[in-house]
Amino acid sequence: MKTIKFINEAKKHHAKNNKSGKAGCYRGRSGYAHILPIDSDTKEAKWDAIKKYGLLEAVKQYAKDDTSFYNHLHHLAHHLTSSQIMCYNFFRPLKEHPQNLAAVFLSLGATYIQDPKCKFEYMPNKEEQTNYDFYIDNKNAHIYCEIKYTEACFGKECRARTESWKDRQENLYPSLVRSTLMLWNDEVKKDIPNFVDICMKNYYQLFRNALSTKGDNDYVFFICPQESEGLQKSYTDFVTKYMSDYGKKHVQFVTWEDLIKHARKEFTDKKDFFDAFEDKYLNF
Repeated sequence: MKTIKFINEAKKHHAKNNKSGKAGCYRGRSGYAHILPIDSDTKEAKWDAIKKYGLLEAVKQYAKDDTSFYNHLHHLAHHLTSSQIMCYNFFRPLKEHPQNLAAVFLSLGATYIQDPKCKFEYMPNKEEQTNYDFYIDNKNAHIYCEIKYTEACFGKECRARTESWKDRQENLYPSLVRSTLMLWNDEVKKDIPNFVDICMKNYYQLFRNALSTKGDNDYVFFICPQESEGLQKSYTDFVTKYMSDYGKKHVQFVTWEDLIKHARKEFTDKKDFFDAFEDKYLNF
């Protein structure tokens, strides 16, 4: 399915299934049925609406105590198409069984992680500041998950023009590329500054996320809908042009559909949960 068609169909699906029965507002305009109505433009009001109408029944029990997730709530999280809330709806119940969750990613090609811990909204490098939607790790292995749903593509360009971002382009990012040379093909290694410049203008999000893989036990997974051709194309263009075979193994594109298929095999007692998730986000 073409990306724009998928996005429009997803919005229609969520508008039809908006349990609040009311349309929300966006940029001062009302009538958006795929957006939850809120009393005020505050994090508290958005989280209240999400807890009532945006979470799966199997997930609601966890929301009260997840203050860390609440603190990182995105500005548009009350949109029923929010990839952040999609991530929370999927991973929150599974997070209670981290070893099983690690086994799911093992089946997708990652390394096995013993005694893992799981986090939402994790920033591994405070200087670089890339934030991941979901993260699994122990001291020796790391799995970083970037979640997409109705995004048309990965972030292409760094729009910041401050001195600190100029310093990142000229110093931080070339240094990070040199420390992850195993990820990149020979063309990248010939002219690292030029590669960084290209990525800052065309592949910014894919590039930044890939830089988190610093060793044999580090993996980045871009989790996206099967029907979103734009996301698939962006990823394929990037890895084909610039990544080594080693890099392609450690920076992977996985569809939501494939992830769910593998998760069903590991969590055999959660059939109803996976059915409800697919009905909410993918079956339309």
